Amino acid sequence: MPEQSNPANAFTPPTWWRFAVCRKADLRTFFPRHYDGPTALAAKQICTGCPVRTACLEEALRVERDTKSRRHGVFGGMLPEERHQEWRRRTRDRRKRARAVRGTP
Repeated sequence: MPEQSNPANAFTPPTWWRFAVCRKADLRTFFPRHYDGPTALAAKQICTGCPVRTACLEEALRVERDTKSRRHGVFGGMLPEERHQEWRRRTRDRRKRARAVRGTP
């Protein structure tokens, strides 16, 4: 009898994944070898019209924050470097808000 996979270790996609436009696309498009080529641009174009783009981006940022590493691929319409810049911008904004609440410059 073949060995059964352990459901506890199986990947369970987030609920929003059911509505992702990329589910119907060739997923290789979202993992290009070069981010400055037409494949990466095509992936970003697909993301533009996706109803769950924000959820996808938030998930990617959360995973990258928790693992302290950048993920390969286009997520939420952003390349790895763009997501890193977004994370840095959000961190800066959070710090500014915290300083404003404390009344420090």
